[in-house]
Amino acid sequence: MEPRYLDPKTLPPTRKVERTHEPRGGSYTAFRQCLRWEFGFQCAFCLIHERDLDPYGTERAGLFGIEHFVPQKHDPELRNEYSNCFYACRFCNGARGYKPVVDSQERHLLHPCANQWSAHFALRSYELVPLDSDQDAEYTRDAYDINAPNKVTRRRVRRQEWKRVRGLIDDVSTQYATALRSLSVPERRTEARATITQLLRYHRDAVTGMRRFSSVPDDAASRCNCRDAAAERNSVRPGHLDYRLEPGNLRPSDGARLFRLGLQGASRIGLVVGMSVHTRARLELLDVTVRELGETPAITIVCPYSLGQPAPDLDGISGVVAGSDWPHPLPIDAVGEEALVSELVHWAHSCGIDTMVLCEPVCGIARKDIAAELELELDGALRILELPTER
Repeated sequence: MEPRYLDPKTLPPTRKVERTHEPRGGSYTAFRQCLRWEFGFQCAFCLIHERDLDPYGTERAGLFGIEHFVPQKHDPELRNEYSNCFYACRFCNGARGYKPVVDSQERHLLHPCANQWSAHFALRSYELVPLDSDQDAEYTRDAYDINAPNKVTRRRVRRQEWKRVRGLIDDVSTQYATALRSLSVPERRTEARATITQLLRYHRDAVTGMRRFSSVPDDAASRCNCRDAAAERNSVRPGHLDYRLEPGNLRPSDGARLFRLGLQGASRIGLVVGMSVHTRARLELLDVTVRELGETPAITIVCPYSLGQPAPDLDGISGVVAGSDWPHPLPIDAVGEEALVSELVHWAHSCGIDTMVLCEPVCGIARKDIAAELELELDGALRILELPTER
């Protein structure tokens, strides 16, 4: 699935929610996963996203539930009708209670699948404000207490935190150019290398922070309760979460340059590879990068999980001739993020490594996840770099 991120602001959707899920019959409680995907993991009424309430996942926390548009008390026969069910935060659900669809003043609650929210609301100072004295929008706002202080605060916090994290990512791409120029000045070289190391850490921290704004929560179920469990049903609904971003990657040229800078001054590099068919090409890229630097650090190679397969062919790759070492692979039943990181830390210390380069995923674990765990475990004791996939 294409990575997508929450918009910095909780903007009113420009489209109605079109229902595509058709859950199997039964109790309405079985609709939950369909509704989560259908409404983009956000409240159909106040638009607060699950990430706004808990970045680690809201399942079984009681923070989101199923709202009956026509209350069960008013029409029990619609209790298990999917078209009458919406995904809503606990605050909206509790605020409305049993308020009717049409009140005594003939004002109607807005229906998320029949009404385009942006045609009725505007976002002003983080509040969803009814447009042009829209009576139905005013009733909807009041019935669900859409602008309760805790909701307005969460809209503001998302914008502020998003701006802060994104700013850190942008800062790296500008500051490294200054640090690069400083490397050419002998008396400033040591300071410049320290700056580059810190910039790499800032970048990694910012990317980790940006992950909390992923539009699909970490605890999202891969399957729902549809009669037709087609995978394409489980996609973020258009009109709700349209902001696309790849915060983990600078431009390819920037990533290669940062990697090159991170290698400078390394005396012993630890190269972590998997058993990918691309391994040799990545080692060649490292070889070229090392030779460009005009330095010849010792390079130790580890393949933590070889499953008895032969090591990649290293013949002719000058940058990895010195100090090669292949320890015993991890046992199959021990493979996991925690076990892998523990072994890598032990290996790095025993080999006197000062810079560890992650070439590719290992044991099915993404490089960024391994890198984040190593950063926490080693606490700056050595540099952790990811080999760029392009130059």
